[in-house]
Amino acid sequence: MMLNSLKKHLFFYVMLFFFTYLLGYSSASTLQIISTFDSNLEGWRSDGGVIEYISMGRYLKMKDTVNSSMYVIAPNKFLGNLLSFDEGVLSFDSKIFNPDVSYPDFGKIRINNLYLDIIDINPTQSWKSYSIPLKSSLWGVSQEEWEEVLSNVTNISVCLEAGQYVNEIMGFDNFTITATNDCAIFDSDNDGVIDQWDHCPNTPINSYVNKNGCPINRNSAVSGQVSVKGHPFTQGKVMLIQSGEIFQNDNLDANGFFSFENYAEEKPFSIIIRKKTDK
Repeated sequence: MMLNSLKKHLFFYVMLFFFTYLLGYSSASTLQIISTFDSNLEGWRSDGGVIEYISMGRYLKMKDTVNSSMYVIAPNKFLGNLLSFDEGVLSFDSKIFNPDVSYPDFGKIRINNLYLDIIDINPTQSWKSYSIPLKSSLWGVSQEEWEEVLSNVTNISVCLEAGQYVNEIMGFDNFTITATNDCAIFDSDNDGVIDQWDHCPNTPINSYVNKNGCPINRNSAVSGQVSVKGHPFTQGKVMLIQSGEIFQNDNLDANGFFSFENYAEEKPFSIIIRKKTDK
């Protein structure tokens, strides 16, 4: 593949998908933040108990050490602007290792100063998944108040207290915040960088921005050309994707070339080429 006219410091990724029989060109992705504890605690902290990483099974274990409710506290990757997750789902897995439970606060979720008890049953000795929609009506606030909370999330915690007088031991895994498949990805200033990652909101329309959504000089924008001449994909379809948005969706030209112009060099983008079929 030949790549021309690229300026330095360009983060450029070319992905070729070799499908002999492709039935269509649609694809789906889900916006999601997740902790699976595959190798460590991933920055999770505790309040009212002691946590440790369990490598055999790869999960967080929490032991009650005080006579008050114990919480696990989410790390920074779950904080900040979460407007894109409005009407999404928060979920996690949990279990108890000693079955004597008697406390109803297990499963209470805190987001900033809002609390919601999502579970009305005791935890079990086998892993079980729990989830709750992130909807203003369920959290007891107006949509305006809810959006204000989601726009600046500073704290998310989960109560794992299951016994009022018992030094219980709890397991915790797969904490996830997922956007619904049909929810909008908010990009308020329409600069190609979603609000969650935009460091410069309210950028003027048609501004050239970097990967943080901040204005850059148009002269630092990049243009280029990709060629697959002579490759079986010469008659293929091509898409240019930047910040999760499709900016170009075309056929390769008769000579197997694809050209692009004036894309911000500091914002990574991908070019996906797929084989064209008659089906």
